[in-house]
Amino acid sequence: MKVLITGGHFSPAYSLIKEFKKRGADVIIAGRRYPFEGDRSVSLEYRVSKEEALSFYEVKTGRFQRKFTAYSFTSLLKTPIGLFTSIKILSHANPDVVLTFGGYIGLPVSLAARVLNIPVVLHEQTQKAGLASKIISKFAKRICVSFESSTAFFPRDKVVITGNPVRSEIFESKKKISIPAGRTIYVTGGSTGSHFINSTVSEILPELAPDFVIIHQTGDSLKFHDFEMLLNRQKTLPQSLQKKYILKKFIYPDEIGDVFKKADIIISRSGANIVFEIMAAQKMSLLIPLPYGQNKEQISNARLLKDLGVSEFIEENDVTARKVLNLIHEMFRDQKKYQKNMENVHGFIIRDAAKRIADVVGEVYGKKKS
Repeated sequence: MKVLITGGHFSPAYSLIKEFKKRGADVIIAGRRYPFEGDRSVSLEYRVSKEEALSFYEVKTGRFQRKFTAYSFTSLLKTPIGLFTSIKILSHANPDVVLTFGGYIGLPVSLAARVLNIPVVLHEQTQKAGLASKIISKFAKRICVSFESSTAFFPRDKVVITGNPVRSEIFESKKKISIPAGRTIYVTGGSTGSHFINSTVSEILPELAPDFVIIHQTGDSLKFHDFEMLLNRQKTLPQSLQKKYILKKFIYPDEIGDVFKKADIIISRSGANIVFEIMAAQKMSLLIPLPYGQNKEQISNARLLKDLGVSEFIEENDVTARKVLNLIHEMFRDQKKYQKNMENVHGFIIRDAAKRIADVVGEVYGKKKS
């Protein structure tokens, strides 16, 4: 079986790649080489394909940007190109099944699969459903969902509740990161980093460092150069505090388990992937949702964790550096309360989600052969 994996929510695909490899399936990746218009830092799917020695096909297509930028109009002009490119990719790669995680990349590839009569399996991460996922669901053979709430947006006879795959590396300390002892904060903006979070942490760094160890994953944006900015900021700290601020562009799979193990609190955006990882690792978190995502999905995710009693969140428009600093201290004072509430997250975690999704893909492939 040859599976082509694509789509905007790519992080869960890492677990699927490993599961398909165990089953002897061939895996191909179709996605973005660069995640943002005008920024040449490489994407997660491109890096994963290189690390796993997988064939990678670049899809250049239009993107409806909810936040207007200088690239919005030219991006939309690429939409027809995306469909023709995807047809060319699928004709060359000839996969048996397309597994898509939705988004503006997943849509043209899935439409091309429809044209070429290649079956499509959709996975929806969010509590609702994005526009691309709603369109893909019309012709997808099966639809895997992470939340029961999203079943209402799709044809019921196609839906399977599989959960959201969480990297097994989250629970494994393969490579240890040497850090000083102390209460530890892990700051992350996802694989691409968050300029907003990076800038906020920079403001309060001199007040954070005396009380906490900070592991800060910045991303590698060639537009903002946040890693370099924060490296210079680190050098302004007293020598004794500089070693308590650990800067990294990326946290690699063999390191992430040790980072999660050592972290007492995680400061992050609230995309579905990081939210599921936070719940699976049972860590308290301070979330700053991306304000302009589709259906305000990140705000919904952040609100879910707050309602479960394991997290706090601040909407970006309300963020001040002082507010973030005060909330960090308050959460550490109430740490036992958050830990006690961790039992509330158990119903949202399905540990064998990757296996369940791979089973669905295998079922669709079996029907195709017959």
